[in-house]
Amino acid sequence: MSFLTRNEPAAPVEEPAEVATGARLIPRITIQAFCEHSQTAQLVEAAIHDRRMSKVALTTHNGGLEAAIETYKSNPTPNLILVETSLQPDEIPGALGRLAEVCDATTRLIVLGHVNDVVLYRELIRSGVSEYIVLPASAQTIVSAITELFAAEGAAPIGRTIGFVSAKGGSGGSTVAHNVAWAVSQ
Repeated sequence: MSFLTRNEPAAPVEEPAEVATGARLIPRITIQAFCEHSQTAQLVEAAIHDRRMSKVALTTHNGGLEAAIETYKSNPTPNLILVETSLQPDEIPGALGRLAEVCDATTRLIVLGHVNDVVLYRELIRSGVSEYIVLPASAQTIVSAITELFAAEGAAPIGRTIGFVSAKGGSGGSTVAHNVAWAVSQ
């Protein structure tokens, strides 16, 4: 058992979420993000560059929960709201209740918080929050959370592979492959 030694702990091999779950294209949705910090806004904007989010319309706003509440008092809500909060854990459910009063019933919510608390997470999920992500996080984490919410069950992975096999060199297999690729791209 030389592969397990005390000096060198076994590092877990982590597959990218795109490989582990299969790349699923997120449908055409609108997302509005309310970020309290510029780093979080940059993180959310970096998530939009993932190929699974190619059809997503993202708008970022300054401000957290209170800014979202004020915005949706007079504006329609998008398909998904990302909201960052640095409120204390006991204040978050009340603020989310005020947000729920001004949102459509079909709007989904992902909360980006700074508190890693299991009790808070369970309470938020029980109250209807779609996901709670503890910051700092990666853009991949945000994309994966959105994919879990909106990717259609049983949807085919993004892209496809078509193979061409020739019987021998010079029989035109490459020409056929090239022409099919061009036709598919049109």
